[in-house]
Amino acid sequence: MELLQELTHGDCSYRVYEASGAPAAFGVFETAVASWNRKRPSDGVPRWRDYDIPDFRGWYGHVRLGRVVRQGAFDVVFEYWGTALGTICGRDMTGSRFSDLLRGDAERAARLELTYLRSVWQHRGIGVAEISLDAYAQSHMRVAFLDLVVGKQSHEPSHLLGYCRIQTRKSARLVEPLPALVAGANRGNVIDLDQARAVRAFRS
Repeated sequence: MELLQELTHGDCSYRVYEASGAPAAFGVFETAVASWNRKRPSDGVPRWRDYDIPDFRGWYGHVRLGRVVRQGAFDVVFEYWGTALGTICGRDMTGSRFSDLLRGDAERAARLELTYLRSVWQHRGIGVAEISLDAYAQSHMRVAFLDLVVGKQSHEPSHLLGYCRIQTRKSARLVEPLPALVAGANRGNVIDLDQARAVRAFRS
């Protein structure tokens, strides 16, 4: 499995892998990668419309969906932001741009994460980010994201789909450099998403 790009800052890391990476290599994200691969045609990306709520069992509240802005500077507008992610960030980012975070103490960390998301998008690859939330005023938290490219209505890329796992700073590291991810870590940290909001996101 080819590593296409790696970015690091402090104890944060951002890695982009080729799309053909084996799901089992992604540990806690294995089911998410496997679902994405099953829906992915040989000449495109999965369609968001091909996903259904049961596809996210075990991930409720830990999912984000963002439309990629294609004009001007690269940006992402979030169309869905899971309830657990809102708890982490202290705000619901639904309807907001990622670039809204490019201010204050969080600017440097947010800029690096936006560079990582751009790389996932450009390579149509599989992104894995392990992030300390110090810059976001959550010093006791670490998160790991899996980021994948999808199309909203067709197999033409248009959106980024992200899955998140959370752990406290006191715990062992959630993600190790691939392929040594630890399967099954942090299983209990699941918060149910608002079902009505989820249905609206799928139908829009």
